[in-house]
Amino acid sequence: MSNKSVSFVIGWDENITVQYEGEAVELAGEEAEEYKQVYWEKNPDAKKWGTAEGVTFFKVLPKWIRYTDLNKAPWQVSEISL
Repeated sequence: MSNKSVSFVIGWDENITVQYEGEAVELAGEEAEEYKQVYWEKNPDAKKWGTAEGVTFFKVLPKWIRYTDLNKAPWQVSEISL
């Protein structure tokens, strides 16, 4: 909780990735419920975690995103800083 900076890589199948850096914000109250509903629509099996003790939900506000496709020649790399 003292360091809100996060980063992760999504993908790698077929040499395509999205790298993502941002700030994690803990969700609470009405906002948390709205995000949970959207999440559970896409991942219904995850609903069991909605009331599990110790589970906290976050959203990540982007600061930097890079899309990379290594199948292109030359490689396709797109970056945005927010």
